[in-house]
Amino acid sequence: MTVESLLKKLDVDTNIILKDTHDKTLINFIYRGHTEMFDSTFLNREVNIFRTNCSGTVIVNLEDTKND
Repeated sequence: MTVESLLKKLDVDTNIILKDTHDKTLINFIYRGHTEMFDSTFLNREVNIFRTNCSGTVIVNLEDTKND
């Protein structure tokens, strides 16, 4: 699953934490229902695993790339 396909499944105003393969936080943001603010390289990144914590935040670990 790509980042873009995951975002399309989420509700507007969902808090998201993106992490690299070493569990380091890359970005924490609130998804507003639009993907225009992201570039295609980011949107096409593969999601390794995602989960929701008790407060409803979606935590996404991205697949490894050479840039991580």
